[in-house]
Amino acid sequence: MNSESSPIPIEELQAGHALADLDSQELAAWCDLAQSTGIEPHEQLEWIAAQLEIEAAWQAPETIPSALVATLTQQAREFAQPLGNAPIEKTKSTASSRAWWGWAVAACLAILLVAQSLTKAKSPASRVPIELSRTLFLQKTSDVVRLPFAGTTGDYASTAGEVQWSDQKQQGYLVLENLPANDPSQQQYQLWIVDPQRDEIPVDGGVFDVVSPTAETVVIEIRAKLQIQRPQAFVITVEQPGGVVRSKQKIVAGIAKARP
Repeated sequence: MNSESSPIPIEELQAGHALADLDSQELAAWCDLAQSTGIEPHEQLEWIAAQLEIEAAWQAPETIPSALVATLTQQAREFAQPLGNAPIEKTKSTASSRAWWGWAVAACLAILLVAQSLTKAKSPASRVPIELSRTLFLQKTSDVVRLPFAGTTGDYASTAGEVQWSDQKQQGYLVLENLPANDPSQQQYQLWIVDPQRDEIPVDGGVFDVVSPTAETVVIEIRAKLQIQRPQAFVITVEQPGGVVRSKQKIVAGIAKARP
């Protein structure tokens, strides 16, 4: 951040604090401001910054999708509106601090988008973004159900791992070990979510590949095609490239069952 201007704008200090991008002078200024006005780091602002860092890590420096820009802009507006409409607080310092929260969010969006265009995109093979996303998911989600995965027979006998799923967010991850690598041109893994309360037909949870050595741990994001109500089992099958609409379950690589 640029520390030559004085005084440093409030929104720039707050955005920089959320991004962990303050130098010693700016951090001292933020501490003085916090002490004099009573402001504190805002959890949702920090969460938005982390989400945007995940999105930025996957985008090429020259191409920022218009859909991403629109989403970020809408998030800023939705976050800033209730703060701008909030009733006046008893103390002047608290009221003034609430008034510029929306600008702090906008500053975060601008800083992240500019930083995105100046840094190299991470390799698609890197697992850092999905690991960070999963970590934030576990930290911020209160209803995560964790079910152990067990392999079947043959090449999949030693397959193990865990399902991490949230009904509330309709989001989740597979953490798998010893799942053999596949040749995507010949076959792919496909996840199925068994939810009898919804339908007798399992819900497609997404197609994925394992290109790492067998012993490595892989993290896969679950992409449920339909709303899940109460999952009773998660099943990994081996299917043709691109997956299938309905599995015959000729080859089952692993199963995770909900506890009765």
